[in-house]
Amino acid sequence: MSSLKLSRHIAATEMWFLDAVVDHVFKEDDLPMPSELKPGADIARWYDENFAQRLPRLEALSGEHLATPVNYIGLLNDPAVAYLSFGIRHSVHHRGQLSAYLRPMGAKVPAIYVESADEPFPPPAGSASS
Repeated sequence: MSSLKLSRHIAATEMWFLDAVVDHVFKEDDLPMPSELKPGADIARWYDENFAQRLPRLEALSGEHLATPVNYIGLLNDPAVAYLSFGIRHSVHHRGQLSAYLRPMGAKVPAIYVESADEPFPPPAGSASS
């Protein structure tokens, strides 16, 4: 999968999972993303806007809503809240794929979740190495 296609998949699928948690239904496919969004900055902007629209809806969900089983395309029937974790793991997996594309291109791998060999975290203030 190209990095562009993978970036689009990550962003759209995250929204798909969030919508399923809120609406208690998985629609047939990822949320469609406008085809004209090609540079990474456009995809990131689309993601930020769409996530901002969904966050208040997620925060308002009751425990009962989150505990309600949701059918995941005929494969699972877990509580809605479980799909938040599933969505995060899906994104982590694909972000790892994207980071693996960087070094062969001569780019550096950024500190996505923790430091990377290319982007170490600075030592804490007052430590012996600072």
